[in-house]
Order: sequence, then C-alpha cells, then structure tokens
Amino acid sequence: MQLIFKITLAIVMNTGLFWIIDQYIFQETFLITGGIYGYLVSGMVFSLINTLIKPMLTIITTPFRIITLGLASLAVNGFILFILQIILNALKLENITFLITGLLTYLIAGLILALANSLIKP
Repeated sequence: MQLIFKITLAIVMNTGLFWIIDQYIFQETFLITGGIYGYLVSGMVFSLINTLIKPMLTIITTPFRIITLGLASLAVNGFILFILQIILNALKLENITFLITGLLTYLIAGLILALANSLIKP
C-alpha cells in the first residue's frame, strides 16, 4: 500500500512540476502541449523512466560522479529528460508535444525534478 502511495505521489508531483516549469520557469525553452493530459502523461512516463532507467545510469556514471564530486548527476538528470522527450515524441500521442531546447534548460529542469523527487524517496 505504501508503494502505491509513493508511485501516485511521484506521478502527481512530477505532473505539477512539469506544469510549473513549463508555465513559470522556462516559458520559451520548455514546452508541453496537450493541457493537463500532456502534463499527466509526461509525469507518468518521467516517473517510469526515473524508476527503471535512472538506477542503471547512476551505476554506470559512478566513476564520473566521484571525479566530478557529484556534478555528473546533473548530466544524468538532463539525459533522463532527453530520453523522456524522445519517448513522448516517438509515441506520437494526439495533441501532446514535449520539447526542450537548450542544454541549460535540460540541466536546470533536471535539477529541479531531481531535488523534488529526492523528497519522496526513502
């Protein structure tokens, strides 16, 4: 029961964060279309990627994290957003577009999402 609550909380939180990032922080370089459905699908897919792929990327990039004193984690979080963009645009869901332009947008948005997701991890 607690696992289901954490998954639901992660999806709701990521959905809200995508809305905040899109509407208030990066208005020109971060774009999600499709209304609440677009944000919800983005939050669900991001939570899935964060659960399944991020642990593997963390293990692979451990030497780089040690050398860079943890700064490589910013690149991993940005790369997860890049994977999310590829997956959502490849699915070609009706009226949903996920577009991020600029390396700095990837890094800062990844940092915001990583900080928020670290709050719900045990």
